[in-house]
Amino acid sequence: MQELHDGMTGSFRVSTRSGTQYLICLDAPRHIVRLPGESQPAPDYADVQVAHLRQDAEAIPLLQIVTLTVGQRGFLALDIVGGGTVTARDTSQVVEILPLLERVQISDESAAEIGQAARSLGWARILHIPDTAPPVFVLDASAVRTLSIRSYDQLEARIATALGNAEFLLDAAEHFDDGQLSKMREL
Repeated sequence: MQELHDGMTGSFRVSTRSGTQYLICLDAPRHIVRLPGESQPAPDYADVQVAHLRQDAEAIPLLQIVTLTVGQRGFLALDIVGGGTVTARDTSQVVEILPLLERVQISDESAAEIGQAARSLGWARILHIPDTAPPVFVLDASAVRTLSIRSYDQLEARIATALGNAEFLLDAAEHFDDGQLSKMREL
């Protein structure tokens, strides 16, 4: 896959030179989820601090793909503030565009299992961002005590089991504002 454009459908993972990934859903409701630092940056970005932007790790309505082609900088029109107000967002050079599988439906039973697994491994809470493909889960990493990479890896394995080994994304955040929390479902 070399390019995404507005006439397409489906969900895609777009990786950029800065190490930022975008989950882009072109089916209704069209949206993106920006995940800075999710993959290894290119050598020319190794010493560059990737900026954290408003509504990172949240589903943001996608109004238009202006350009999104491998080998070029991406340019998107988003509705970040709501009401159809256009916010232009560009990316570093796109290095890969991969199609993703269909959306995974998370049953109440699976959600409860994932929430219980997170708490049993010491995480204060885990949240799910609805209407994302693949599913995005965010751990609350604001607790005073430090949790291990091992507990994170164990949770990944338990989520994979609960979802039948479907693709998903697990991230952690130390701060949530009310707007972010209102768009997430606590498991």
